[in-house]
Amino acid sequence: MGWLWGRSPRQAKVSSFSVLRSAATEDSATSPGGSPSGGSPSRYERASKKRNFSIHAATSQLEEALHKAGKHEYDGHEYATTLYDKIFYTLDEMMLNNYTTALVIATPYAFIVLPILSAAWYLLRTHGGDSYCADDDEAYDDDGCLPDDYGYFDAMWETWGFQADPGTHSGVTGTYNQILSAVIALTGMAFWFTFAAFIVDRFQEMMETLKRGRNKVVEKDHVVILGFTDKTLALICELSLAMESEGGGVIVIMDARNPAEVTEMIDEELDHHYDLRGTKLVVRQGNPSFVNDLRRISTAEARAVVVLAPNREGDDIEQADATVLRTVLSLKGMPEKMQGHIVAELNDVDNRQIVELIGEMDVETVVSHDICGRLMLMAARHPGLATVYDKVFGFQGNEFYLKNWPELEGRTFGEVMTMFPDAVPIGVISTKTEDEVEYLRKLRNAQTQRSIRSIRYGMCLNPPLDYVMQATDNLLVLAEDDDTYRPVPAPTAYNLSMQMAGPNIMVKEKTLLCGWRRDMEDLITVLDCEVGRGSEVHIVAEVPIEQRMSDMD
Repeated sequence: MGWLWGRSPRQAKVSSFSVLRSAATEDSATSPGGSPSGGSPSRYERASKKRNFSIHAATSQLEEALHKAGKHEYDGHEYATTLYDKIFYTLDEMMLNNYTTALVIATPYAFIVLPILSAAWYLLRTHGGDSYCADDDEAYDDDGCLPDDYGYFDAMWETWGFQADPGTHSGVTGTYNQILSAVIALTGMAFWFTFAAFIVDRFQEMMETLKRGRNKVVEKDHVVILGFTDKTLALICELSLAMESEGGGVIVIMDARNPAEVTEMIDEELDHHYDLRGTKLVVRQGNPSFVNDLRRISTAEARAVVVLAPNREGDDIEQADATVLRTVLSLKGMPEKMQGHIVAELNDVDNRQIVELIGEMDVETVVSHDICGRLMLMAARHPGLATVYDKVFGFQGNEFYLKNWPELEGRTFGEVMTMFPDAVPIGVISTKTEDEVEYLRKLRNAQTQRSIRSIRYGMCLNPPLDYVMQATDNLLVLAEDDDTYRPVPAPTAYNLSMQMAGPNIMVKEKTLLCGWRRDMEDLITVLDCEVGRGSEVHIVAEVPIEQRMSDMD
């Protein structure tokens, strides 16, 4: 198309048609009905004739279409942008924004239409037309029905009355007065109908926004749950039970699905009086991987953020954990500093380190699949332990609580055990200083490849009785609720003589595992550490033996 460079669009089209015609004519001249030798036409010549016919037909159709559309006399300036186009383009863009719609409509009306109509009405009343006076207005005199101080603003007030209430112009007398008053009334009707249409459209948009769950959440010290899975309903019940002592709280749920669908599932499964216990649920639609959606639900002001791994059909564990990782990155990338902590659920224990490395001190990871497998294994080896797990891991009855008590600094753990009559101290989580954390970072080796959180926090269950509590230590207790226990002065004399347990003797065991898990190798490794040499594991599953052996390799 280089030969068309610098030509106008019309010239380009004409040149294109000319080239098409010339090409068709040359082909026809070469074989006007057969081969140059006068024999029967060859296959190439028949194809050439068919092509020439198509070119002629296409050229004629294009020219006819351009002629009918009025573009045959194109001069190169027909589509030039004019001031008219720019003005209406600006108005179109402003009308799309509902916040400026009222301004777009009201400004011309207030500064152009109303003053012009008021001036016309004033001139008609004072300098021409038939006289007109209101029947119920005693302010007008009997001579001409106009008071001496009648001015432009009086005429504007009457004009406004005709536009605001078109029925008021029915009392106007005189042909010219009636015509102008009718024009004013029609102008007012057009203005109010248009204005009302945009107001209705705005309210409809607001209702659609509410239904989609895209409006902002203005809450503080609430709990945010990112994702709606099969674990969400149980999590809501436990959180509601935990916040019952506070008079209830607020739980905000954000999921990619429609909020109406999520709300319907919650209403079908949960009782708002018994299960929620005064807790308010707020459901919003959004993508947890988007920072703007996280900010829309006030995530930075939340006391805790729970990131659930998606488990919908078609999502494998790697994809689910990748979604959790992206969500953690978005939480860390928010411009506001997080006030609460983040708990992220993972499906594969191998992905735990990278999530904790990115989240650092703000993120705790829970590998639900791995924890459930270990709990089931322990409950199988110790009958009755499942009931204990059910009691201490829920908020009904007694559960674990972690809190820092500055008044315990300098006390031994033996003394601390006697200072809580309504709780059972069972462990200490020590917090290292910033200098110690930085030192351990530099001294990482093959034995200390841990996250910053595990470096900073040191968990010690059942510490020695002579362990001395530090100011930064958090005490782990088993209590009924977080407000039912507090330290009391230590007794002057106490006896903490205990009978120490004997050595753990491992015996041979036979264990039957029904079913197959993707982490069966890890599960068997844990079991191997708890049983004696020569123990046996029997596995019954539908998975073929070859695949099991392949997974175990």
